[in-house]
Amino acid sequence: MTFRVSQTTLLLLLIFNLSLHAQCLLNNPSFEVGSQESELFAAWDVEGQVLADSVARHGQRAVSIVGGSAGAGEAVGLWQELECDPADTWSITGWLKTSSVWPLLDGDRALLRLEWLNATAQVLADTSLSLANASTSTCVYRQFTVLTPAAPLACSRLRLMPAVIQTLVDHESRVSFDQLEALPGVVDIEHEQWQDFPGGRVIQFSGYDWRVKGPGWYAPGPSWFSDDVSQLFVDESGALHLRVQQMGDTWTSCELVLAEPLGYGDYVFTFVGDLGQLDPHVILGLFLWQYPACWDEASMWWNPACEIDVELGRWGDAQSELAQFVVQPWDWEGNRLRFAVPADLVTQSSYAFRWLPDRVEFRAWRGDAAAENQGTRFCSWTYQGPHLPRPERARVHLNLWQLLQPPAQEQEVVISDFRFLPAQGECARLAIESEGSALSLSWQGPGWANVYHVYQSSSQNGPWQCIQSLRGTSLRLGIQQHRAFYRVSWE
Repeated sequence: MTFRVSQTTLLLLLIFNLSLHAQCLLNNPSFEVGSQESELFAAWDVEGQVLADSVARHGQRAVSIVGGSAGAGEAVGLWQELECDPADTWSITGWLKTSSVWPLLDGDRALLRLEWLNATAQVLADTSLSLANASTSTCVYRQFTVLTPAAPLACSRLRLMPAVIQTLVDHESRVSFDQLEALPGVVDIEHEQWQDFPGGRVIQFSGYDWRVKGPGWYAPGPSWFSDDVSQLFVDESGALHLRVQQMGDTWTSCELVLAEPLGYGDYVFTFVGDLGQLDPHVILGLFLWQYPACWDEASMWWNPACEIDVELGRWGDAQSELAQFVVQPWDWEGNRLRFAVPADLVTQSSYAFRWLPDRVEFRAWRGDAAAENQGTRFCSWTYQGPHLPRPERARVHLNLWQLLQPPAQEQEVVISDFRFLPAQGECARLAIESEGSALSLSWQGPGWANVYHVYQSSSQNGPWQCIQSLRGTSLRLGIQQHRAFYRVSWE
């Protein structure tokens, strides 16, 4: 039997409240996904030479644009086209890193090249927005934000190109870009997050404010999502109750979402009772999700909703396994793990995902949040694939909903606790050892760190120069670098 994951697949059936500004999404904006046609970066057209950079701001790789060694002064890079109406503006954000090994020299620039085209692909106007030059600090990713000028009359598309211009002959410069986002000015992206929450109900649970979905027909299901106090409430002990129930002639579902995004960190949910007793046509979801700036089914392959799921439900088959960990799109190879829940687990259980820049660590164990260890854990899965959620607007959602038909009887799930531990920490002392003609540096950083930057200076007070960025926690240096001071930062 084919199992379907709720939030993305079923949402295709019911899109009432998302803005329909076709092709407004910048596809594959973190350059994680390749294509079956052997393109290094799916959805991007290339001019010049681009490489994959394993030192990324987000995920497993960024794009490294190689400046032209002929020094022609022409922009090289990669581009996409977005639908754009006359007078439209765009807010474009991203991260870039210049190289200390292949630096920008005098006259070299990293930039954002913009061209406005009409329906016949004729360029109506163009501009280049400078992002970095020879004076920009190397090695470390730096965020940029630009607002485009208004599109000219007769404009139908905007061509957006992260690029490098190199002016010197026989020199190679490289600039890495990662985690781009392009938002049309006609879309209020924060407003889009709350179109499915017209009732305005807010509850407090585990020290956080949560907004309640509905009332109305929405995905997943589709189902009638009720914000009635009998549908979803916090009891005197502080436990949260979610119900699928019959109200008159209508079976109703429920969902709530954190009022604010929490970002990278560990999300832990503890349940009371036997979740194995859920009706085969009821699904419990614990997931990250953000509403995209527009809905385009053709763009779902790169996970624009930043969705990851812990889901408990049998998807209509009473004999199937109960639980699954998912990164969307669910049908991409390696993006889902289904697993059984122990039959004797009838009192208390916890499910969690630790969301980090380069991976998601899913776990499930017996007991409360503090009970996790190797003995209590009955499932764990680490995802490091190309569809990691980006730290934009993804919030935690909890829902209990009916799949295709009502359950045999009303359903209830009790969540006793939600805990969040942010991904943060301090780096331990840097250890330096002499090994013959070499110098060995080692350090211990926080588990969530994605990239370490090693700096060198001839003085304890600086100035500091980044000499290498890497994922590991040790570095071997040559003898010529002994007489120096070193420090390490991370992101």
